[in-house]
Amino acid sequence: MSNFENTFISVYTNDMLEAKKRLCSAKTDKEKTYFENKCEDLVQTIDSEVYKLYNLTTEEIKIVEGRE
Repeated sequence: MSNFENTFISVYTNDMLEAKKRLCSAKTDKEKTYFENKCEDLVQTIDSEVYKLYNLTTEEIKIVEGRE
């Protein structure tokens, strides 16, 4: 893994940890929804970066995601 790839994934992972903390302390439904959506977006982004890192094909991604 290159430093660039490692940094990318580290940044997204740190963003995820922060969003999870903020979700736990959210006081309103609007805040909760915002941070739930942010976490979901970050999961998809991290997954996408990992798939690129390992050069997964569309078929392999389907298997990993349990869609096939």
